Amino acid sequence: RRKEIDVMTKRVAIAIWILGLFVTIPLFPSSLFAADYYIVRKGDMLYRVPHSAHRTFFDNGVTRTKHIITSMSLKSQIVKASWYGPRFHGRPMANGEAFNMFKIFIAHKELPLGTCVRVKNLENGRAIQAPISDRGPYIPGRKFDLSCYAMGILGGIEQGVIPVKYNVVPQQWCKPSAEVNNEAVLTSAHERCQEENHIQKN
Repeated sequence: RRKEIDVMTKRVAIAIWILGLFVTIPLFPSSLFAADYYIVRKGDMLYRVPHSAHRTFFDNGVTRTKHIITSMSLKSQIVKASWYGPRFHGRPMANGEAFNMFKIFIAHKELPLGTCVRVKNLENGRAIQAPISDRGPYIPGRKFDLSCYAMGILGGIEQGVIPVKYNVVPQQWCKPSAEVNNEAVLTSAHERCQEENHIQKN
């Protein structure tokens, strides 16, 4: 008799647990479980918040903008990118850092500062990655402004404006980097920017 009661108790417990899943899961969008953390935006900054700490983070009012990005919802897009260099070299960017045309920097009008972005030239397969550090471009139809060096790596200095494929990369730390099939590309890009700097000065 006791064994029958124990079996029945276990069955009831399992049934309650299953029912709890059906009641709880619909309350949360599936996209929220796409990664083990949230990328949360507040104002013009991004925060990386582990699932285990999200309630404290929410209670502190950090997520008033209610703008949450998860790794599974970040889709690639094809847009146009331009570049800037000599005229702005040494000037402060939107994040307060001095702009250096000989390093990899990416500007965007709307993405929060610090957003890690990967930009790829589909024609040659070259790509660069860096956090958004500045604002621009302000010419209609363009989505990104790249530093001279970044555009040189992609091979688009001569064209001025090129189509690129980009996607937001959900990383806690985003180190500027380049993806090329030949190290000579980096040297060539640097030399090309030196030429542009010399032309501007003269």
